[in-house]
Amino acid sequence: MALAPLVKPGGRFYVWLYRHERVVTPIVNTLRVLTTRLPPRMFLALALAMAPAFQLFTWTMDATGMRQYRAP
Repeated sequence: MALAPLVKPGGRFYVWLYRHERVVTPIVNTLRVLTTRLPPRMFLALALAMAPAFQLFTWTMDATGMRQYRAP
């Protein structure tokens, strides 16, 4: 509620809520603890390098049914 008044007139404010996933959430939380301490340029380089592996990981989780939530 405190952020909504800061949006420009006619602007939009989005919130993305994460659903807890038994396998994925602990991994993401661990990565978040590590990556939030990186300098921005290093984080960007790491994110770009890791994106294909993360996409493969999430695809595998979905395909094997190990992921508890599937987007519609």
